[in-house]
Amino acid sequence: RPAPLRLTGDVTAYDYYLRGMEYLEKTSSLDNFDFAIQNFNQALIHDDSFSLANAGLCEAYRQKYELLGAARWLDEAEKFCLLAISQDQMSMKAYKSIGKIYTESGQIEKAIGFLKKAESINDRDVGVLAALAAAYTFKGDIKIAEKMYLDVLKKNPKEWILYDGYGYFLFKSGRYD
Repeated sequence: RPAPLRLTGDVTAYDYYLRGMEYLEKTSSLDNFDFAIQNFNQALIHDDSFSLANAGLCEAYRQKYELLGAARWLDEAEKFCLLAISQDQMSMKAYKSIGKIYTESGQIEKAIGFLKKAESINDRDVGVLAALAAAYTFKGDIKIAEKMYLDVLKKNPKEWILYDGYGYFLFKSGRYD
């Protein structure tokens, strides 16, 4: 698996990054998150300015927070997202993760700002669009949120994450029919 040079010049760092991503894509569990964190940290030992590894740490700690509910993991996640963004201002993964962090911590305006930045980098990423619609839902901008969900569902009818988000939106809006 050769590493694209624009990401890192160190093939070993890239390999550890890919291993970390594999653990993040597995079923949510403390062990999988811890293994992902270990691999991302190993990647950073080989290339300490590898933005994607920092973005991976951010997402791993964010998901660890979702699993355990301990605020310290959200603080760790934020730290690594901001570091990843400082290393690469086009890191859509970092913008998406920090947007979710700020939504989860109630900092909705910040969340929307970061998620819009992620959307400007890739306006077809379903995860970004679902997270942005969710942020608008938490903000109380029901019309914007629903329009986003419906527009994105129309373009991506096979994406379960959108149905999950839209279903939650309808539930929170008291629309059970």
